[in-house]
Amino acid sequence: MLATLIRLSALAVLSLVCAGCAPYPRDTAESSSRGAQYGMTVGASADPPHVVIGPDDKVSGSDAEIVERFARAHGFRVHWIVGGHDALMAQLEEARLHMVIGGHAKDSPWEPRVGWSKEVPTREARPSPLALRRFALPPGENAWHLLLDRYLVAHESAR
Repeated sequence: MLATLIRLSALAVLSLVCAGCAPYPRDTAESSSRGAQYGMTVGASADPPHVVIGPDDKVSGSDAEIVERFARAHGFRVHWIVGGHDALMAQLEEARLHMVIGGHAKDSPWEPRVGWSKEVPTREARPSPLALRRFALPPGENAWHLLLDRYLVAHESAR
């Protein structure tokens, strides 16, 4: 009788533990599912030659190309939002954007307030010491962050 009670108690505890084990990592603002359903909303601030803003706010450059390849690899559309760096970062902090591309200073005041991708490869022989080539990501969007970083490691590091 006692052995049965112990087994049932252990089963109950195990069931409770497993119930809390939803898929990890998670996105607190559902960036991954929103990206798949509605497309990615990406902020872009001018940072030639990596981020070039052309006529009609057409975004191009090496960072934009990486974002476009990532989107194609996952079946996402990209909706570009062009603006000033700090205004875009404020929107990102509120999870209204999926990422922000453009020059991010190494000592960025946004460092503790948003997430960051792994470093993005650059075509420059000697990258600028003033900026890291990385993408800013919304805070708490761990699945989204992991999806991008896995892509960067698997596909872009070899370029």
